[in-house]
Amino acid sequence: MRRGTGAPGHRGTLWLAVRLCVCALVPAVLACGRAQWREADANLNAAAAAARADGFEPMNGQHNTFGAFTDSGSTTWRVHLTPRQPYFIAAACTAGCDALDFTIANSNATESFADTSAGPTPRLVFTPGEGNLRVTISHGPCHGGRCRWIAQIYTRPTAPQ
Repeated sequence: MRRGTGAPGHRGTLWLAVRLCVCALVPAVLACGRAQWREADANLNAAAAAARADGFEPMNGQHNTFGAFTDSGSTTWRVHLTPRQPYFIAAACTAGCDALDFTIANSNATESFADTSAGPTPRLVFTPGEGNLRVTISHGPCHGGRCRWIAQIYTRPTAPQ
């Protein structure tokens, strides 16, 4: 290979320009994503503030989920909860997201719940009759390039006997 063609191992101007561009863009893209996740988390905390004041706490494990989108769509999330116990679910997304909704159905779809709020922060208190549930999260298009969303299930801790 001729010298100066920009091949790796040589100090060609094209190779140097590509490396500088990558080094400048990657941290900027990652920082933007982190800021949006912090925004989604802050919106989720605001949506859940009343439930937290009422004694609900976030559940550990697979009782939260998240995603990113540019266009309308939906995501299905399967969870297992203790039947006949009250739960609270909240979801939130970043700026540019006008609509975020969820429905909850049991495994045979005979019982279902849906959020009654409007806009980008749906929330709902529900008491399932059985424990295997399917949560479908639907979102509208993102009007800000790429939007992020978070959903979390909360429970009231039981007092020790």
